[in-house]
Amino acid sequence: MPADGDRQGQLLLGSSLMMEYDTPTRSWKMVVDTELGLVVTEDEVTAYVTGTVTTRESDGLETYRVVFNGLTNPIGTAVAIIGAANKTLRVTQVQIAKPSVNQAPLRIRKYGTAITSGTFSTPTPVPLDSNNAVAAGVVNLYTEVPTNGTLIGALFDADVGTGEIINELFGEQQNAQPLVLRGIAEYLSIETSATGTFAGYVEWTEE
Repeated sequence: MPADGDRQGQLLLGSSLMMEYDTPTRSWKMVVDTELGLVVTEDEVTAYVTGTVTTRESDGLETYRVVFNGLTNPIGTAVAIIGAANKTLRVTQVQIAKPSVNQAPLRIRKYGTAITSGTFSTPTPVPLDSNNAVAAGVVNLYTEVPTNGTLIGALFDADVGTGEIINELFGEQQNAQPLVLRGIAEYLSIETSATGTFAGYVEWTEE
């Protein structure tokens, strides 16, 4: 969210045009002369601009989350976040909380070809905005180990104790990418090395 006083610059008919964010009204004000601090309304600026001046704050991409609690995991892939044919998924966050037994190691991996077999449930993803479309991405929670596809690489590989919480964020740093899943073959897996239970969630955007 923009901070009070944040500015964005544009050029309007050879003159400097600034847009200044006003926190109380949650809107952008047009500042035509930055030295004098002259503020004009959107209607006044529109008289010089062809088209519509938009001041609405962005709501962001459609975002979804699946939570798992007390998941009894096999040795191997316990959770898989699977891409979609008609949407690009960007995984932004994976949390794994307090496994009942030490996982030495616990892995998060990305695969490039489809996961098959195994026994699993498929919970309904929760939209962070109820106006979102139905999620295209799928999350499988496994109780019997599946057969993994072709490994692209590991994103996390470390020993995790019973009292630990792992919170992996993708794309948090400026100019960094989130973890992208393209098509139904690509998926992200959470893999355990000892049978037990654990909790956590996965979160992603779709576009």
